[in-house]
Amino acid sequence: MIRPDDIVVEQAKANASLWEARLEITELSRIEYRDTSRRLAKSNEDLKKLQYKMEKDTMSILSYLKKQDQEKDNMIEKLKQQLAETKEKAQEEKEKLEQKHTTQINELEGQFHQKAIEIGMIQTELKTIKQFQKRKVQVEKELDDVSFYLGD
Repeated sequence: MIRPDDIVVEQAKANASLWEARLEITELSRIEYRDTSRRLAKSNEDLKKLQYKMEKDTMSILSYLKKQDQEKDNMIEKLKQQLAETKEKAQEEKEKLEQKHTTQINELEGQFHQKAIEIGMIQTELKTIKQFQKRKVQVEKELDDVSFYLGD
């Protein structure tokens, strides 16, 4: 026969076993939760470090690119200035050459006119000489005629 005390004891044992199993499951769950929390915290910390490093790298790259951009802008301004100076010098040189050539042309035109005047004078003198030679021949002929009439 089963005594009521035995039933209570059996129920108490069963309850105790049930609570022990629940306690063990809860303890395992707590340990697993704690491990998962640690892994997540570690992973979160690693991700924060990675994010910080990436942000730092991004800032370094942006800083480098801005510096390069500024250097290129400075170089562009320098080259623009050099180009403007070169254009100005070229314009000045062009004006000097134009002035020099204009002066040379004027001098050559003056020399040409002077030579033209000299040639005109030489041509006039040449005409005078030719006229003189004709006149000389004529006078000599007249003298010959006169001496022929006088000599006869």
